[in-house]
Amino acid sequence: MLVICSCSKTTIDTQTYSTYKDYLSINVGDSYLYRLDSVALLSFGTDTVTRTYYRKDSVISASLDGENNTTYRIYTYLKPFTSSSNSWVYLNAYNITLDSTNLQLVDENNLRFIKLSNPITVEHSWDGDAYFTIGTSASSSFSDPADVYINYQSQWSYQYTDLNTAQTFYDQSYNNTITVNEIDYTEGSMSSYYTRLYSSESYAKGLGLIHRKFLFLNWQTSSDYSTYSYGIELTRIQ
Repeated sequence: MLVICSCSKTTIDTQTYSTYKDYLSINVGDSYLYRLDSVALLSFGTDTVTRTYYRKDSVISASLDGENNTTYRIYTYLKPFTSSSNSWVYLNAYNITLDSTNLQLVDENNLRFIKLSNPITVEHSWDGDAYFTIGTSASSSFSDPADVYINYQSQWSYQYTDLNTAQTFYDQSYNNTITVNEIDYTEGSMSSYYTRLYSSESYAKGLGLIHRKFLFLNWQTSSDYSTYSYGIELTRIQ
């Protein structure tokens, strides 16, 4: 009797990847100091101006949900960058939730973002705005904070780049960082109608967020910059 056996080779990926928690350091009582550059419009939208502040993020409390995920409550404060002696002024609050696969951030407008996701690889991408864009109709008014995400939801795609690279921000050097590119979109030209939308974040291993840049500019010849144009650049100082 002849017995013929058919064999197939199975490849098992044994590589160990970093997780998003490797790029965090968060405990109740922690505070993080940033330089905040805020892009605002001049009168009548004719041009933009950048105003600079100190920003402090302070971890106020932590709680566990039914699935044993930890949520941290964080207060943010501002004061003029020109004088470190001024008192801090409360700005707003946000939440960060850590689960087994994602870091979720609920901002001051109650928008829930998936900011980080496992595994940390350059191939990994995800819909960081899924909680409030899926099934939502676009609005051209931009009166709601979610509109900038909903109107361009096909362009938003969160993906890791520059893994394990050294970066320097505001004279601070970090040996091991990751960057999340969220959107890099341009439409039109400055001769008629122009839209620029950019967002990215960088994290240092064992430290957390070290840099964030967000820019949304909408310009047209008939009315200069639209009133909803704005931007921020957040840079870790300590």
